[in-house]
Amino acid sequence: MAGHREYNVRSDRAASQYAFENWPTPIIFSGYEIGHRIRTGPALADLPGTHIVRRAYELWGALDGRPSWDQASVLYAVRAIDNGPAAEYWELSGKGWIEVKDDGSNTWNSDPHGRHRYKIEQRPPGIIAGEIDAMMARDPQTGFRDPTRHPVSVSDTAPAAGESITVSTQLVDEEGFSVAEAGRVVQWSVTGGGKVSDEQTPTDSSGIATVTLTCSTEPWTEHVVTATDADDRTMTGKSPKIRTHEPEPVGLIAFYPLSEGEGDIAADHSGFGDPLDLQLLGGAEWLGEGNGIFVDGERGHLKSMGAAQKLHDRIGNTERFSVEVWLKPDGAEQEGPARIVSYSEGTGDRNFTLGHGQHGNSNNGITLRVRTTETNDNGQPQMNGDDALDTEIQHVVAAFDGSTLRIYRNGEIIASELRGGDLSNWDASYPLVLGAETGGQRYWAGALYRVAIYDRELTESEVQDHFEAMKPPGARPVQ
Repeated sequence: MAGHREYNVRSDRAASQYAFENWPTPIIFSGYEIGHRIRTGPALADLPGTHIVRRAYELWGALDGRPSWDQASVLYAVRAIDNGPAAEYWELSGKGWIEVKDDGSNTWNSDPHGRHRYKIEQRPPGIIAGEIDAMMARDPQTGFRDPTRHPVSVSDTAPAAGESITVSTQLVDEEGFSVAEAGRVVQWSVTGGGKVSDEQTPTDSSGIATVTLTCSTEPWTEHVVTATDADDRTMTGKSPKIRTHEPEPVGLIAFYPLSEGEGDIAADHSGFGDPLDLQLLGGAEWLGEGNGIFVDGERGHLKSMGAAQKLHDRIGNTERFSVEVWLKPDGAEQEGPARIVSYSEGTGDRNFTLGHGQHGNSNNGITLRVRTTETNDNGQPQMNGDDALDTEIQHVVAAFDGSTLRIYRNGEIIASELRGGDLSNWDASYPLVLGAETGGQRYWAGALYRVAIYDRELTESEVQDHFEAMKPPGARPVQ
């Protein structure tokens, strides 16, 4: 949570400072990043319209899902303290203390004698969301009824090919209330060549049964897991579609397969460090079937919720990086340069930017700006790959090996030049933005299908291999 301007802190900075400094007992913080990835609500849609929690979500316009900051805090307080059943849902940081800045942001200071700790994601957010949904759906006045269904949730709907994920089912009654019945045997099956760790597993004391799914080793395979009650074959449930992608190459530090298809979050699937999820803003839209997001060149873009600290730290250590994008411009000639991928603060301050066109000159070139100790703060002079982009689906890579910048299109080098200096002057406070500049300028128009950032340079042979092997099959013409 460090570095983020937490809402409950900045709403009353002075009170937060006083409480943090004077509270007499240990404090465990549940940061923005914890609740933001736990999206609850969709499971309430099937409940009666009179159900009070369902009605609250409906009035908020959140039956399709919303972050669960408050529920994540309450769940930990009620079920995790003193080694309760939720104690393994999150890891805890080492001891230290939170320092609140005058602008409402906060800084973490490690201290073995400190009384503060913060939660770190451990159990998949989707599994926690399913348990919270089940508890919110429960009617304490009616008690438990006989189970009738087996709703299924998964820890990840977009795993890498060959990856293992957790699948769980919660017994519920005919009105969708969870049923805490232990010992019922669940029969598991899966489509698409996936394999489950056990054909049958029993429910625990909460009425939950789990199994591990090992996905197909073929990218872009779809799986659906079915849970069936071994005693009552009419009690079944199916998981959401699980669609695999290619395994992450070595050095991947941020990865967006853009496969969610709905909601306002494009998740970072790199598995490296704290997830750097992106929020869809200004009307950025999912393409529907398959993966991809369309940004309109007027307002649509994606932006990280905070600073892209892990990019700064990791790339600053290696002094090398690559940015890889599958895209389809909505117009071959754009200007600004229009920002495709930008790690920057505004139009004059950046760490790097991969752009389309040039400032004051609408064209189909690719622009690369990289800030070093021998450039200005805007990463200039920039490198241009002229006459490069068209309106088809194409593969673009920008790479820096510590001394040379390279731009590739569809597996071929189109520009290369030496770049002196190092990356020690990069600014850790900048966010990551797709389709625009921070602050909503220099909009790019088109479809993005996959974005990846590496802590090393991709070699020419790797770029060619990626172009040949990784074209997203869900990519389709912009409508």
